[in-house]
Amino acid sequence: MTVDYTATRCIPVFGTRDAVTGWRDLTWDETTTLDPVEIIGRGMAGFHTPAGYTGKIDYSMRCADPVEEGEHILWNGMRFHIEFFKPEYRGDNFEFRDIALTYLPLYESTAAQASWPATPKDARQKVKEYLDDRIVPANLTKDDGVTLASTVNMFEFEDLYHMRYEFRAAASPVQGIYAIGEPDSEPMLSGSTSPYGYRENVPIHILTIDSEGCGGRLLQRKMLNELRLVTESWEIGSHCNLLNRRNESRSLGSMMLFDVKWTLKYERGLT
Repeated sequence: MTVDYTATRCIPVFGTRDAVTGWRDLTWDETTTLDPVEIIGRGMAGFHTPAGYTGKIDYSMRCADPVEEGEHILWNGMRFHIEFFKPEYRGDNFEFRDIALTYLPLYESTAAQASWPATPKDARQKVKEYLDDRIVPANLTKDDGVTLASTVNMFEFEDLYHMRYEFRAAASPVQGIYAIGEPDSEPMLSGSTSPYGYRENVPIHILTIDSEGCGGRLLQRKMLNELRLVTESWEIGSHCNLLNRRNESRSLGSMMLFDVKWTLKYERGLT
């Protein structure tokens, strides 16, 4: 009996950025075949959700063909997400890649870019528009103090695609990200106890890594200074103020992700 171990490599393809979220438009190229391949379940680490769904994340694949983190694999009607991989050698001879996978039983394709509701605006959208209008790119330079660094204001990734596709993109890579998170929202109540607005506390992560000609620590400091300058210069008109600041930098294994979270507080009406 012949056993077919072939699989399909799903490679992310990125287009323009969405005007509201700042995320890159994502589609999948599913034309590359991997051969041979073996996928096995291991200890089957699980997680549970309030909806009653139990996820299984511990799968592995061995394959000699090239793959990258964040890609998908189609095999025997199942779809998997590549978490990471490790090349294996015998002496100085490459043999295969040992690849960690997450099984995606609930995956279905969606529209590349759907339209966000016009009103009421998402709190992240209002903060992104605030930063888009006020941050001065000329103040965010690389190490030489002259060449402009590439930065972007966007919603947090939410596992939409791997972070390396921003910092190490084949086209238009960035050196710094203002990542805007979900707010902590508090309704402001009138005398009749009906809401007339909301008080929003919105986390903003300033993310950098070391890039060619652009040290992550130095660019992060410039981005921090610019964010503080924006709120100081526009405080009266926007009622935006910076609250607590926390360093959340962490090692990615191969390098350091510099991450400072600053919370922006502002009040808004119902729209």
